[in-house]
Amino acid sequence: MSAPYLYTPQGPPAREGLGYRPATPYTAPPGHTPRFAPPRRLPGQHYSPWRSGSPVIPPEEYDYDDDDDDDKVENDPRARYTRGPPGPNNIHPRPDYWRPAYPDKLRPCPLKHLFSTPIHIDPLLRYKKTAHPIRYDLRFSPNLDQIFLPVFHRHPTIFDIRPLATTHAESRHELRLWHRLLPWYITITPRLSGQGITVGDVLEQLYKELMKPITLYDYWNKAMSDEMRLAVDEASRMRARGMGFRTDQAICRIDYLLGKTVFVGLVPSLHGTFEVKTIAVEDSR
Repeated sequence: MSAPYLYTPQGPPAREGLGYRPATPYTAPPGHTPRFAPPRRLPGQHYSPWRSGSPVIPPEEYDYDDDDDDDKVENDPRARYTRGPPGPNNIHPRPDYWRPAYPDKLRPCPLKHLFSTPIHIDPLLRYKKTAHPIRYDLRFSPNLDQIFLPVFHRHPTIFDIRPLATTHAESRHELRLWHRLLPWYITITPRLSGQGITVGDVLEQLYKELMKPITLYDYWNKAMSDEMRLAVDEASRMRARGMGFRTDQAICRIDYLLGKTVFVGLVPSLHGTFEVKTIAVEDSR
């Protein structure tokens, strides 16, 4: 019996007439076809590490037959890379960059416990419940003609917005603002390096931060109820309609204020932060 011809895709073709017969690749007989266990699906859509480089949750770390699968995936920091993009059928956990107290309100406490040294906010930014020192609609760029000073019955001048926003030493180079309706902190820094934060810096950067479009993670997450999403959608459409824009524009952070877009001052708050006070547009007239 002649020796079988070794099958190699890169090998030379068999020569005829030398007594060698090419052998075909082995085929398993019926009933002996090897079976492979189907791969275990990860929760939601995931991306191949060979294409995107995104980390993939090892399947042995989870038992997908348990009832606590959602909790296991949600508590794992790598889960956001394997859940796929957020959407109505793929609600993500609460974003870790959100304000911890949102949507609950912070408990009030005496101002003497907020700062170790006395703090002075510029009169233009110091919130007063009875007489607002400033009224500025955050939907518009902070030009001088968009800002009104009710106490003086006039628009501000360049000299009104040049003073430092606060005399507190720790707040002269960074202000951390928050609003009860916003899940994000807003950090204000000096426009010019080496100088303190001015009143104009606060107004300008507050406007720019609020006009940033939100991400899908800000919208499709478990902290956002259906009622909150509908309210934000309606606020976005009302803002676009009131400014003459198309109503299908992107939702921005300012839309989480639900129409309360008129800035009326700052209030010292917990841990050296400042609360942003706003009122509805109709209440400012």
